Amino acid sequence: MKYQSLDKTPDFDQAIQSISFFKHSNDNDSLCFWNPSDHNNFRLGFYCAVEFIDLLREYPSTIGANLLFKVIQDMNENITTETAKGFFTMMEHVIVRTIIGHRATIDLAKSIENEIFFSREFILETVKN
Repeated sequence: MKYQSLDKTPDFDQAIQSISFFKHSNDNDSLCFWNPSDHNNFRLGFYCAVEFIDLLREYPSTIGANLLFKVIQDMNENITTETAKGFFTMMEHVIVRTIIGHRATIDLAKSIENEIFFSREFILETVKN
């Protein structure tokens, strides 16, 4: 396994390949972000969410890259299955337990809005120069 030099963490490409419910297409050009081994297993979905959350925790720089959107988009007609329900149940638990109370949620939203604003300003300034 290839590791980054400082912290011995596998690189992101290897981490993506290790997620059990992500699957490369036959031509290896695209990645399906929702392909669990069983679509009628609530517990499996629960643990798919655990894997996904661990990936985001291990690679915080990917937050904002719309990985969750890609998972949901690839669920397609499987969004109402037991496995998907398990996935969303775990995500709900994490959201509620991490962001406790209405005030914390508003503060988080404001912080994210500020980050987006400054990121856009930086990009626009970089493009001008």
